[in-house]
Amino acid sequence: MVVEFVAEANWGNNILDTSKQTPYDSGWWVEPIDGGRMQRINIYQLYQLGKAMHDLGAGALTDNKTYTEVFGDFWVGRMQLQGLLDNPLLQLSYSRPAAEGLWSVLNRHLERLLAGGDQSLWQEKLGQELGQGSSWEITHGLEVFEANLAAELQQMDTYFVTPKGIYSTRGLTERADEAFSESVRAQLPQNAVRDIQEAGRCLAYDLSSAAGVHILRAVESVILRYMAALEIEPLKASQRNWGVYLSKLGEKGADARVIAALNQIKDLHRNPILHPEVFLSSEEALGLFGVAQSAILGMVADIEGHRGEPTDVVSVSAPVGPADGAP
Repeated sequence: MVVEFVAEANWGNNILDTSKQTPYDSGWWVEPIDGGRMQRINIYQLYQLGKAMHDLGAGALTDNKTYTEVFGDFWVGRMQLQGLLDNPLLQLSYSRPAAEGLWSVLNRHLERLLAGGDQSLWQEKLGQELGQGSSWEITHGLEVFEANLAAELQQMDTYFVTPKGIYSTRGLTERADEAFSESVRAQLPQNAVRDIQEAGRCLAYDLSSAAGVHILRAVESVILRYMAALEIEPLKASQRNWGVYLSKLGEKGADARVIAALNQIKDLHRNPILHPEVFLSSEEALGLFGVAQSAILGMVADIEGHRGEPTDVVSVSAPVGPADGAP
């Protein structure tokens, strides 16, 4: 990579002023999501690192190249190595000494070029050739680093989470609650929203039975909100079960279609999943998520109806099937 050193350059008034914005951005390696519980890796950074290292290889770096020709490659290489070394997720161990060694070699050359001096001295330094010793030092350091990095990356735990049905991995892990519109989410108890989010993550990671438990917990939270909206007195601890909930709702004039849907969920999904011999498949968990979504929409619509408020929520009675192992 050839960099032309002039007084007025794209980088600012001084091409060597590192406080200025430069076109060489090491980019981001890791982005925390879900409050830091998960980390998204920018795979493109591995490509960027590989490209920077390729430009330092024996085929690209020759003894007779001047510092003017290689300054940009040294700069980018050092920056990419620094980003890798600072990566809080990869945390190199076996290859770290080799990475630090190569960084030190590049940094030493750059620091020598960046040391103080007038314009004529800059030009003199930049016009010098690398020479055999310097080029070998860099290419050899790169070979050692690449061999060590290859060994370490092959042992690193790296996995790909496949999409589930029509849901993207990102959608399930970060915003499963957005399966509901903003107006519906605003009426859901916070516990229900959290359980919907947890259900999405469980679906993404193939924890299907756990996903079923979380989405059923979300339905129950909305049932309790439903009961409060219909002015049903809080129940004793001994009465806290879906059978009693639905009976009380029916007595208070809750929508018969919603009660029927909730009874189906209770009998075909909620009760069976509590038994240890029942495990949901990914398909069954996705189906239950859809059934629960329909029931929650129905409850929200009926709550608004009892309040006398206009609603744009449409309740859909989705077909349900028995869970695995259900009678």
